[in-house]
Amino acid sequence: MSDEKVKNKKIFFTLQGKGGVSKTTISVWLHQYLLSTGATVQGFDTDPTNRTYAAFKGLNVKEIEIMENNQINTRGFDSLVDDIFDIEADYMIVDNGATSFNAIVGYLQENGIYEMLKSNNIEPIINTVLVGGSEHIDTLTRIKELHDNTNEKMLVWMNYHFGTMPEGKYQPQPILQKFLGDRLLGLIEIPFRNSDTFGKDIQGLQALRSTFDDFIEESPMGRLPTSRIGIFRDDLFTEIHKVLG
Repeated sequence: MSDEKVKNKKIFFTLQGKGGVSKTTISVWLHQYLLSTGATVQGFDTDPTNRTYAAFKGLNVKEIEIMENNQINTRGFDSLVDDIFDIEADYMIVDNGATSFNAIVGYLQENGIYEMLKSNNIEPIINTVLVGGSEHIDTLTRIKELHDNTNEKMLVWMNYHFGTMPEGKYQPQPILQKFLGDRLLGLIEIPFRNSDTFGKDIQGLQALRSTFDDFIEESPMGRLPTSRIGIFRDDLFTEIHKVLG
């Protein structure tokens, strides 16, 4: 690996204690965006119950067992750390399940994993999601927990699929900017589209465990769904580019 690649190496830990809020989806989309920039990317799926990230075969995600009987499997986690240091990739993404949220957050902090990474020129970034609607407070609370238990920069995805975000003095953007401060790497607005057209197409895409590019090339659902997926991908990647460049 060149000195330049080592200098720029980053690892995203996707963490959100609330289940079913598109946590793995943001890992999948981030992975695809980074690949689209020409970067090399290695994904790791450590979710003990749902290996959705690894199911996207076009992404070549590695499965690693880091939980056993609701506790961290130290051998599994050691294997993950070895891979992080040994694999030559510009970016890495570690997707974690909601059921292992507390255990993984505690283990990373207590064992000095973040500091170990930084001392070896690997920048750790917390990758998380905030949703609207009835689950908004739960996801915001979990982000506050991440803030309280880490010292790393955080990338927050704004997901409106579950409903609108609060407005006025409870608007989440200024709240996040206030309590995260310079630790907020950025906010990514997931484009919101008509649920009867774009929404169903995206659900179909996810159900097929297909990448954007494979879906567009194979066109399994017809011309219009393929076109809408292309529009959504381009708009999403534009939003990510605003933050990550």
